Amino acid sequence: MELPFELSRLLQQNLESVRLEPEHHIYQQERLEILEAFGLLEAPQTNEEEKEDRNDWKRWYYLPVNLPLADRAFGWLAMLTARKVLPLWEQFGTAQNEDNLDFSFDPAKMIETGEGVLSGKISSSTAKIDLCNRFYYGMIGIDKLTTKNVYCAMETAYAGLEAILSGTKGLNSDFTARAAIAYVGIDENEPGLWAEENVREQEQTLEEDWLKTDETPKKIKESSIFRQDSIATIEDIYYRNFLIERDKRLENFKPITFSPQKELEFWEWWLTEAIPQAWEFAEKEF
Repeated sequence: MELPFELSRLLQQNLESVRLEPEHHIYQQERLEILEAFGLLEAPQTNEEEKEDRNDWKRWYYLPVNLPLADRAFGWLAMLTARKVLPLWEQFGTAQNEDNLDFSFDPAKMIETGEGVLSGKISSSTAKIDLCNRFYYGMIGIDKLTTKNVYCAMETAYAGLEAILSGTKGLNSDFTARAAIAYVGIDENEPGLWAEENVREQEQTLEEDWLKTDETPKKIKESSIFRQDSIATIEDIYYRNFLIERDKRLENFKPITFSPQKELEFWEWWLTEAIPQAWEFAEKEF
């Protein structure tokens, strides 16, 4: 089918610029401009009244999801993007209990759910309940078992499903950013080490903010975590030893790098294949 004129113009413009850009990256603002050119309706959850419903999960489950042509194209783009990086997850081989109906971190099941909503085979209420319960809780702790790009492949599927159900302004619906990291990221560390490094970086940032306050030096000296005498509790000692062991593991942490060539390959696919195909799928199902 013929794409909207403004969308076609932006796709060509970004294709030319991403080929010239040294890192071959399309930034968030450019991606948002492309998505806006789809002609999407505002997701129902973006108005003030239904924002409150979004926070009341049980009410939000049963709010209808509007999926006219442009929104269906957006949804299919989310699923095509998730399928693009799904092989990374499958090759990694993370074990999944297929009989567990309460929790699942399997991105293939998330994609099946999203495609089911788009094709009318699964109700949006069922998908929302799975999104907020089965899949959300199923993913907890998986970062400790995977490399970063494999984890982002799983997150792409979750964010894509959320994008279908919540629109472009969903809580975490930037599925394309996650897919790009999954596709172009190079994590040579042991599984889970990247997650520990993330936590350490966050702790260092908090500590730097804490040190800016006047009371901090006194608080640090008085804190039992920093003391070696008998005042320290068993919990303090355990946590201190945990930090020492973690920092030893992170001594050999290799920063995650990105392949510019793979990045160009990903964005060329997204601009020239994924988006046109998403519109074709949307028209067939519309």
